[in-house]
Amino acid sequence: MKNKTRKKILLYTRPLVPPWDEASKNLAYEITRNSHGLFEFHALTSKSFSGKLLESVKKSKSKKVIAEPIYKTGKFGGSEKASLLFRLFKPRLEADIIHFLFTPRLFTSMLIKFRLFFSGVKTIQTIATIGKELRDDHSRLKQVLFGDKIITQSKHTKKKLINIGIKNVEAIYPGIDTAKFSPASKNEEIMEQLGILTNDFVILFAGEYARLHAIDDIINALEELIDQASLEEKNYKLILACRIKSDKDLQKKHQAIEYVQRKGLEKRVVFLDMCKDMPALYSVSDVNIFPARKMTGKFDIPFVIIEAMSCRRPVIVTNIPVLMEFVSHRETGLIVKKADPAQLARAIKLLNQDSNIRERIAENACRFARDNFDIRKNVEQYERLYNEL
Repeated sequence: MKNKTRKKILLYTRPLVPPWDEASKNLAYEITRNSHGLFEFHALTSKSFSGKLLESVKKSKSKKVIAEPIYKTGKFGGSEKASLLFRLFKPRLEADIIHFLFTPRLFTSMLIKFRLFFSGVKTIQTIATIGKELRDDHSRLKQVLFGDKIITQSKHTKKKLINIGIKNVEAIYPGIDTAKFSPASKNEEIMEQLGILTNDFVILFAGEYARLHAIDDIINALEELIDQASLEEKNYKLILACRIKSDKDLQKKHQAIEYVQRKGLEKRVVFLDMCKDMPALYSVSDVNIFPARKMTGKFDIPFVIIEAMSCRRPVIVTNIPVLMEFVSHRETGLIVKKADPAQLARAIKLLNQDSNIRERIAENACRFARDNFDIRKNVEQYERLYNEL
């Protein structure tokens, strides 16, 4: 940069506090931790976490982070939303660039555009999700995309936005910590906790009960696998690692438990609501599946699939365009038809029976994830954007 003054970047997000379970705030947090450019980041957090946030970014001497404890709690309710909006309407923005990292809404976008119209501040919007009320209404969608740069997290979404007339679009994949999500031997402690035996062939679904419409297909595929399993094949064990986010999730979980018990599969299925050590969970799996029928309202690229790939585990996904963007059939994973439990079962069985295919896919997947989704490389792309603006 010709000007050696630190450029002030306001990361406009929901509270940057644990747990790190929301894609947009996670990205903002990782930017503060992994950027090495000549920038001053303003991070919006809570009073209780501001000190820990600053402590976590001290390792790099080349960057500066200002913790702004504008939030009372880590939740994102009405008072927190008001605090976020109030931050934007301060007399002095104290920012050269505002990086917006949240799902855009029509009303808030109108307020933001009004506030920034004469400010001279540059803006970036990273779009991880788009509300269903805007997805098919192109005129309204254009109204919420106001940034000088619009960043999508897949090439698929970038192409869709360009096709409706949005020109200032760039795709930057979301990043993961590849040092944390790395190949490892099976974690014996997790195996004991979950009742997994050494000869079990473990199928992991780390997703959601309701929104992805995948649970019925998964359990039906398990039924088919068990019905067709030969004595020489390993025992199939399914882990449903799904957090309960809504009443619909809870209802679907209860339905799944009842069905599993009725079919006598309770020893084959593990229901896991929360896992604090995802790398360890990936380590005990033999295959990770994501047979979504729908991705409506979901972020572009599911982190659980990329994390599993980085841990050198083979993956199976359905033929949804955005999923096929980063899974190549029989190269970095297997692709099956949506709503086809029989094909899902055959794909799982193939990976169980053919260790050569399983190992080759796992190795390719690991290399692809580390080449394209390393958070350090992704942050470098954001630094380039900051410098360009």
